[in-house]
Amino acid sequence: MQSSFWPLHGLRWLLNHPRLWWRPLVAHAAALAMLLATAITIAWLLWPAPQAWYWYTLKVGGALGLSMVAALTAWALMVPLLLAPVLDSLAIAVLRERGIAVRELPLVPAIADSLRVVWHTLPMRFGLLVLSLVGAFLGPFAPLLGAFALSRMAVVDAYDIALAVRGWSSDRRLAFYAAHGGHLHRCALVAGGLQLALAFTLIGWLLWLPALVCGAALQHLESDGKNAGD
Repeated sequence: MQSSFWPLHGLRWLLNHPRLWWRPLVAHAAALAMLLATAITIAWLLWPAPQAWYWYTLKVGGALGLSMVAALTAWALMVPLLLAPVLDSLAIAVLRERGIAVRELPLVPAIADSLRVVWHTLPMRFGLLVLSLVGAFLGPFAPLLGAFALSRMAVVDAYDIALAVRGWSSDRRLAFYAAHGGHLHRCALVAGGLQLALAFTLIGWLLWLPALVCGAALQHLESDGKNAGD
């Protein structure tokens, strides 16, 4: 692994293949709708009754904060699994364009391996959630910390898909992340900047995670050679 700019390479590859957009866009929009529904439901259940303004303000802030925690937790734990079948097809498309034959993964073992990776990366995921919540109190720095935290999780999830379609076991993937933590941090900075840039348009943000998956697949091929993982 050398280049930290593979998120940008993935976006360029995806923009050159618009016929592959519709499935990731629909799936990503559905996942975002689920997160929004989760946040609204939690806020509605916890919304306080009218009372003295200072208590009311405090409780409203708590309700909104807990709703954000619920949405971020759902993103960290559920969204990667929900989007995996669709994003797998993007990684496979990258590999096949480069002339690499890819077998379709058996569904149950693939889900089991992905669940194992999510389970073993829970400390990282919750640590990043805490970082993003702390950042909410830092004024103008909040979007930057939030973008980095989300991107750090996303680069692991994107790489997990890219390695899984090459047939890497969950043990091998976890060892890979442990060995390349510093590089993944640098990639998260690039991915975070890309996320903020794409956030100006909704359609652009919906392409963000698919672009990371394409970029991870491209980077893995370039750094590990055509027969890596075979």
